[in-house]
Amino acid sequence: MRLAALLHVLLPARVIAFATLRPAHAPSPACRPRPRSLPLCWTGETSATIEIAGVPVSRLYESYADLRRMTEWSPLLDSVSVDPDRPSRSVWVMTVPRALKVPARLLGYTTTLSWQAELAAPRPPLMTWTSVLDEQGKLEGIPNAGFVPSGAIEVVESRPGVAAMTLTLRYALPDPAAGWQVALIQSAPVQFVLSSRIEAGLRRFSRAMRREWEEEQAAHRAADRASGRHEEAGVHSEDGHTEGRQPSTDLPQPSGTVL
Repeated sequence: MRLAALLHVLLPARVIAFATLRPAHAPSPACRPRPRSLPLCWTGETSATIEIAGVPVSRLYESYADLRRMTEWSPLLDSVSVDPDRPSRSVWVMTVPRALKVPARLLGYTTTLSWQAELAAPRPPLMTWTSVLDEQGKLEGIPNAGFVPSGAIEVVESRPGVAAMTLTLRYALPDPAAGWQVALIQSAPVQFVLSSRIEAGLRRFSRAMRREWEEEQAAHRAADRASGRHEEAGVHSEDGHTEGRQPSTDLPQPSGTVL
């Protein structure tokens, strides 16, 4: 806790990244019943948290759940296509970073990846996505992949006017989990690339959300000012007259009584 607090103060972008590498506590879709002699199904996590000031939690949640915009803050993604008949189902296409090409090949990935995912985003604070598996329990689109990715986003109000947003990437190794695969994912270079990519994506998202929110608020303020000036000048009625002021006339007023 002390280390996390120190990093929270020192990092200027208010981003904290950490890795949690552990056996899976709950059965993963990639884990199948196996004899006790085989290694346990293994799941790792890499997470990062960013604080975003001035933007409502609901707006952050709604924007991140819009998968069509995912490529704006995740440059590694070539595209994210949402099924119009099933909005929770999407197809992701990604180019493997140069620094991860060798580990990716060892884990069964090609240079360009395409897979299907299912999104569950009922309401704040949590949304999750899971990879879609075929009937054989293989990753849909990448049947030879060495692990099954999934993830979660949590958005909460950490203090008044400030939202804390945590992105967690999970990866489950199918049974039996080879020791070299676990060691590869746990290695410092792989974890550094994963955490830095997560942090970069969160920073891009934060900048985009703050810019859009500030622009919307400025537009609202300008509209309110314009509306106020219009009310001061008077509101035009349907017959063309102005309410709040007596219509003027160019006829001279009589100076005396007319018999």
